[in-house]
Amino acid sequence: MNARTSLLLSTPLLLFLGSSRAPVDEITFGPEAGSSVTKTFETKTSLDLDDFTAVVDGQNVGDMIGSFEISVESTNTIQVTDTYDAVEGSEVAKLTRSFEELTGDAVVSIESPMMEPQEQTTSTSSDLAGLEVVFERGEDGVEVSFADGSDGDEELLDGLEMDMDLRFLLPEGSVDEGDTWSVNLAAFKQLVMPGGDLSFNAEGAEDMEGMEDMIEEIQGQFSDEFENLLDGTCEAVYKGMREEDGVSLAEIAFEIELSSAADLTELIDQVIQMAQDETGEEIPLVFDQADLNVDGSAEGTLLWNVAAGRAQSLDLTSSGSFAIDLALSVDAADESHSGEISLEFSIGTEHSVEFE
Repeated sequence: MNARTSLLLSTPLLLFLGSSRAPVDEITFGPEAGSSVTKTFETKTSLDLDDFTAVVDGQNVGDMIGSFEISVESTNTIQVTDTYDAVEGSEVAKLTRSFEELTGDAVVSIESPMMEPQEQTTSTSSDLAGLEVVFERGEDGVEVSFADGSDGDEELLDGLEMDMDLRFLLPEGSVDEGDTWSVNLAAFKQLVMPGGDLSFNAEGAEDMEGMEDMIEEIQGQFSDEFENLLDGTCEAVYKGMREEDGVSLAEIAFEIELSSAADLTELIDQVIQMAQDETGEEIPLVFDQADLNVDGSAEGTLLWNVAAGRAQSLDLTSSGSFAIDLALSVDAADESHSGEISLEFSIGTEHSVEFE
């Protein structure tokens, strides 16, 4: 058999092998200008105290207090309607956002042999609810303002972010089924704080008049510390296409492994200083140690509406633990005392996101 005959006979086989490969898919962000999407982010968190120790002046007072249980169950809901007024390529040039629902509630339960069981419910909300803002991209970045007909405090605009589209999970370029890629953990801040600082206030916050600036400063600094707690890995894999209700959806699964630590001593010192400035009274507390250690894992799935060029849904479930170790001293009334406190918590979180 000569080379020409061999080539002719092998051509159908080559064509068959080529056609049997999984097709290369494009998963890109590109909503149609003028389209609107309602985005609902719901987060459920459960927190339980697993271990507590307290030593004061060398004496274990934890044994004196006895065992006790603390648990927290919380739910936060953020719902907005985004209108993509102008889209340039893969960038949104102008977006109008209507804040439909911004609510949260938490139930704290405490049980101890030294007292009756206690339960306290706290609700949160935001003055942004019912308002409409406009994000517009310019040469100097994104500017945000209230839409015509929406009157709100200008301070509510501070810290708002336009991107709530979950595109940080998308691959770069085309993918075949089974392809994997890494995701920057810092980008998950968009899932933990969708839309940025939404100015949530706890029920009864009006009783804390005069402390708003201090609370906002604390929240802002802890938000900055958030990225230091994201030491780990996130691996995503393209699972292929699926059909749901006649809609073609690209499925991306991802897994997270987290192990990180942060030194909160400076943050606590700043909080104490702000409290002293606010009250005009000295607080005789010095923290020599304030360590936070976090370990956990998570897995989730993103479904991407290929035709609409946007997310369809996301589900993420995580579990883990965190420990807080404090060492402090108190000098007051001509007396000095030192103490060490350690707390260990288990935590579970469920994130559910729907785009409609």
